Amino acid sequence: MKARYIPNTIVSKGATAAGWLFGEPVLRSGGLGRANWSTNYTQKGGGWTADLYGGVQSGDDWAACYIPVNELSIPQFTTAEWSWYQTAAETMGLGIVIWVHDQTDFDKRAEITQLGGVAGLEHAAGWNAHEFDSTDAGMFFYGENTTGTDLTAGTQYTWAQFQTDTLFSTWSIYRISFDWGWEASGTFESVYLAEVKFNDMYIPLAPATPPHLKTIQTELLAITAVAADAQQKSSELDLTNISTATILIDHGRTATTAFVVAGTEYAVQVSQKATGNDTWRTIASVVCDITAASEITAAGAEAAGQTVIETASTTGLAAGDIVFWVNTTLANSEWGKIVSLITNTSFTLLDGLTNAQAAAQKIYNKAQQFALSFNVTGFTRLRVVVNNANGTTNAAIKSRIACITEV
Repeated sequence: MKARYIPNTIVSKGATAAGWLFGEPVLRSGGLGRANWSTNYTQKGGGWTADLYGGVQSGDDWAACYIPVNELSIPQFTTAEWSWYQTAAETMGLGIVIWVHDQTDFDKRAEITQLGGVAGLEHAAGWNAHEFDSTDAGMFFYGENTTGTDLTAGTQYTWAQFQTDTLFSTWSIYRISFDWGWEASGTFESVYLAEVKFNDMYIPLAPATPPHLKTIQTELLAITAVAADAQQKSSELDLTNISTATILIDHGRTATTAFVVAGTEYAVQVSQKATGNDTWRTIASVVCDITAASEITAAGAEAAGQTVIETASTTGLAAGDIVFWVNTTLANSEWGKIVSLITNTSFTLLDGLTNAQAAAQKIYNKAQQFALSFNVTGFTRLRVVVNNANGTTNAAIKSRIACITEV
């Protein structure tokens, strides 16, 4: 059937039924590379550019813009044009990769890559552009289950030779990408992909707008006692396919001792690598209050759900204080916010207690809670470090850290 949006282009029934031939662009990266949507260098295009940073090269560091294709046959893909801004001259330009398969057997696939240094592919600092057609040379393939082709993997050909090959002429395209990096050495600075056209069809470059999917993660750090002058690392969060992370920090005091010079620091750290210990970097931190805390005891046992807490002394407490119950079962300790108090009689919490709390258990004010949100699309791992050795005098605390992510 013919696609109404590209005259004389034959597309699959599935593409016609789905209503699309070229999908929304997706940014991906690996190794030391990163890929982000940017509003830099928008003299061309629709107002967004794909910032592709290859980074320091070691053979597997890359960034790419993927554009899904709904089973366009290889002979039908005849032209492409794209423009990009290079922040530095490089040994190669921003080339095209055409991902193909047997549409009836997904075990058979290949990627057909344009050599980055091929003659005619611009690679100077500043604006560059390329016009691709069937005469383009420097195209080579690697794949799986390609028996039957007349071409040799790794050997360079023109695009026309793939279009007329015994095997590939029967296959279709499922993705087209623009890849940056994959070199053995050097550093690939950012390029900004600004415009793309396939078969004379303009491809809008902009962040996709999927439904916001939130996932409450397992706590990065369950309620944990952190001794004075000690540090505590949370568990690590894998950021694969995560765009936004919100870190929720609960800080509880367990002594009346004032901190000196600086309070406990909570440092949010990220890494660009999936493993290893030498790539952690702090992207944000919060430092807690140093003021001496007040210690009080409830006049009696308090049931779960209770909001009015009776106590013989309210010295040091004030409306707005966050207080921390130190339960003998650490996991049942909890935080609450005072909204009002009656001097030396009781104080009232904004929300009822989550757990039953015994009369003998201590309650401390000067607790704190933080919520920090980050765009984490450029990172691979995240953790939080509790630095309870931040001052010259420090006191024992309790900490809890959780995270909500968005994909």
